[in-house]
This record gives sequence, structure tokens and C-alpha cells, in this order.
Amino acid sequence: MSTRCKPGDLATIMYDVPQCATNIGRVVEISGPAEYDRHGRLTWLIQPVTPEPYLINTSHDDSVRVMEYPEPGIQHPDEWMTPVRNRSAPDRAEESRTLRPGIQ
Repeated sequence: MSTRCKPGDLATIMYDVPQCATNIGRVVEISGPAEYDRHGRLTWLIQPVTPEPYLINTSHDDSVRVMEYPEPGIQHPDEWMTPVRNRSAPDRAEESRTLRPGIQ
């Protein structure tokens, strides 16, 4: 199975149902295992990395509620997220020298 995200990734929410559009652009942490939701979409368990309100589309009646932070078990489709990719090793090394001058 090919997925965009994997457990441990940070990902940006790129799409959500219209009622939860304020979640777009939020960064979340991905955990597993991946499962299929009632619509047949491959989903991951997610956890927002900041405590601002996060809207959840409930599975039983499609209503929307604000999550309790932190709240386990929030699912989001893999195809609606983009993983935050690590920068290359040279970029991280340069950042380290910039943040801690004199340390090589």
C-alpha cells in the first residue's frame, strides 16, 4: 500500500470537509495504523501539534464539534494531507552553525 504519510510524520492539512475548512494549513502528527473509513478513504490517526481549536466532522451524523485537546483517535484521510519533508542534511548543518556560532 502506497501512502503519502507514515507514522511519526508531521503533515499539513491540505483539504477538509467544508464545515472544517479552518483546519486547512494546520500541522498535525501522524500515527497509525492506517485504516479505511466509512467512505473507503485510507485514514491515519492525527494529533494537532498546537492547541488551537480543531474542528472534527463526527462519523455518526456528519455534525461538527471542537476537539478536546489532546484527543486521541481523530482520523484524517491520507490524500488530504501533505507530509512536511525534512530539509537536507547540509541545510540542517548550516542552521546548527548559525544557531551555535563557533561550534563545528
